[in-house]
Amino acid sequence: MKSNTIRINPSMVPVDKVIGGEFLYYKNGFDFALIRGLGRIGAAISPANNEETFFGPPSLEFDETRALRLENNEKYKSSKIALAGAFNAYRGKRTGLRRLELNVGLMARYNRDTQGILPGGGVSGILGPFTFGYSIYSDETMLEYDPMGSDSRPVVKYNAESVSAGFYLDSLILDYSVIRLYTERPMSVNVLTGSVLLKRFILTASWRNEKSDRSYYDYETKTLIPMQDKEAIFAGVQYRVAPFLMIGAFHNYYLVGDITLGTTLLF
Repeated sequence: MKSNTIRINPSMVPVDKVIGGEFLYYKNGFDFALIRGLGRIGAAISPANNEETFFGPPSLEFDETRALRLENNEKYKSSKIALAGAFNAYRGKRTGLRRLELNVGLMARYNRDTQGILPGGGVSGILGPFTFGYSIYSDETMLEYDPMGSDSRPVVKYNAESVSAGFYLDSLILDYSVIRLYTERPMSVNVLTGSVLLKRFILTASWRNEKSDRSYYDYETKTLIPMQDKEAIFAGVQYRVAPFLMIGAFHNYYLVGDITLGTTLLF
């Protein structure tokens, strides 16, 4: 999902001449991202959440809050707005196996709960049939309540780092990414994704492994189970209706066994 990627690595913002947006719908709510590319530079803005999504980092929340949310199949709600910009630092004239591109990006995340503005940056590129990316950013989350019983809501500050590598052919795209959160109890997420392009269709399947002290939620017993490694599966299908319009349906995007509908517009 492009909108999720640019909220983690700002250098992934499209820089080609394009105006567009991505819109996701689940349970009477929308998430979206708007992009604008000018040829060498691009910008994007999104109030959508990338925490606790299949391709994003884990959320920071108390077990009681998380268990209730998952029991009701509710997506994690964030109060952050991401503004990202990318610049094409180098684009070679060669194509195919000799193709070389390098983009750099910066972003700012505004947290409406804390009124904090937190910076981040990243690089990404293409080397022949391979893609690569790296980003690091600061973040903070205001928790729902203070477990010590005071009226204040504690704020947790942390850094996040992501590394990605991929391989693409005419009809096949493979990508592997790692996201690490450096908190008092470090967490990491590994995601392996494969996409197949069939005429107007894009079929996507992905596997996610989260390593953290967070418990695993069992939907059958509706209880949290201590587990260090937690796995999940994602599946999606997209159909190109017109050169500027793509529609899709995605399973488990918000990690609650959801079916989410999506639309991408590019002009």
